[in-house]
Amino acid sequence: LLLALTVWEWQDDLGYWRPYSGQVSAYIERCLSPRGQRGGGPGSTSICLGQSDPSLSPYLIDIPSLKQFRQDTGEPLPHAVPFKTFTFNRDHF
Repeated sequence: LLLALTVWEWQDDLGYWRPYSGQVSAYIERCLSPRGQRGGGPGSTSICLGQSDPSLSPYLIDIPSLKQFRQDTGEPLPHAVPFKTFTFNRDHF
């Protein structure tokens, strides 16, 4: 049986990619799923990360572009929010 784990990342000001916590990555996945509830409500085009982790409350992910931006400044960050999917064989655990 194969299991998949998706890890979402953000790019810091020095250009390093940093993973979101497992909780935040799972929240992003739920929001993007066909039945998911987006951070701004039904029909929203953004995900409010603060609903998953209060320390990320200034940040939104714009769903069409998958870019993160700060709500308090309204400025988009030049950093895309890519993801990686890792596949594991459950029999090896």
